[in-house]
Amino acid sequence: MKGVKLQPFYTDIIPEIVIEVDTKADIAHEPNYYLDKTKHLIKKGVRRVIWVFTSTEQVMIAENGKAWITEDWSKSVKIEDNCRINIKKMMDDFEE
Repeated sequence: MKGVKLQPFYTDIIPEIVIEVDTKADIAHEPNYYLDKTKHLIKKGVRRVIWVFTSTEQVMIAENGKAWITEDWSKSVKIEDNCRINIKKMMDDFEE
């Protein structure tokens, strides 16, 4: 994107929505990694953070000022008012 200054971790432009997928990285020394990162993103101004947890097949939706929700990934998740995704369906379609 023209005019965007890239940095090692975050850009100068704060996105409205962030979708994260858990990693296979060793985060044993950081037991609250996902929660801390989510709080950091929301504090920076991200409106909605969506985590996809592959090992438990769950999706967590976090928004500032609202209760964070964790759902089975077979349920459709609202990305934006007119956009929903279903991770299980996407995975099933990918495997076909």
